[in-house]
Amino acid sequence: MLAAVALHDLGCLVLHCPHQSFYAALLFCLSPANVFLAAGYSEALFALLTFSAMGQLERGRVWTSVLLFAFATGVRSNGLVSVGFLMHSQCQGFFSSLTMLNPLRQLFKLMASLFLSVFTLGLPFALFQYYAYTQFCLPGSARPIPEPLVQLAVDKGYRIAEGNEPPWCFWDVPLIYSYIQDVYWNVGFLKYYELKQVPNFLLAAPVAILVAWATWTYVTTHPWLCLTLGLQRSKNNKTLEKPDLGFLSPQVFVYVVHAAVLLLFGGLCMHVQLTCFRIKSRC
Repeated sequence: MLAAVALHDLGCLVLHCPHQSFYAALLFCLSPANVFLAAGYSEALFALLTFSAMGQLERGRVWTSVLLFAFATGVRSNGLVSVGFLMHSQCQGFFSSLTMLNPLRQLFKLMASLFLSVFTLGLPFALFQYYAYTQFCLPGSARPIPEPLVQLAVDKGYRIAEGNEPPWCFWDVPLIYSYIQDVYWNVGFLKYYELKQVPNFLLAAPVAILVAWATWTYVTTHPWLCLTLGLQRSKNNKTLEKPDLGFLSPQVFVYVVHAAVLLLFGGLCMHVQLTCFRIKSRC
């Protein structure tokens, strides 16, 4: 419920249309993905933190947004993709305030701000990867595991911290996240393209078509805005007196890109039915 409230608040800031914001929050509550959002699962907290961070970013509170995005990444590691919102917002601010007096100083401030944002957002992910490395790859560092859990791991074929070192410990960049995604989830480029997965592709088709249509509509309506990556709204660099409201608002650009990237990456590298869930719970 709190995530829906945060989404409604974000919608009012971005769409400038209370009715569309209300319907967006309502559809979010009625989403088939609610089985994850209503259960005792990390997705609901992640959605709340992410929507709240986006709202703070729209209000110009960059560092509050950075902290909320970092907390969201601590809850779910795929929050790393939210760094795109921070980078776009800061680059947009840089170009809108760029002057000929101190361009190098402004560029330095932008680079420093981007570095701190990326570092803060990525820190929870890096700390968890380091913790996993100490548990599975360093001898004698694993904590004792209760016998019932050990037996469950044996029955399920899981690897426990006290066993032999897993292959990812010897990688140049030892990331347990990548290993689990590959070995246990079978995530990878076109790995999901099998005949038996056709029903799941059909399940995801409505959402995929909707996102593709929305992206095409937005691009054809705002070609110059999209060509300049949302950094310049018109060719003469003047803000429109009566900007579009609702979905066609210039502020929606970064969210359209986010949805399109999720669709493209998810359709090629993830379980396609999860792509539909990710888009519904985050866009």
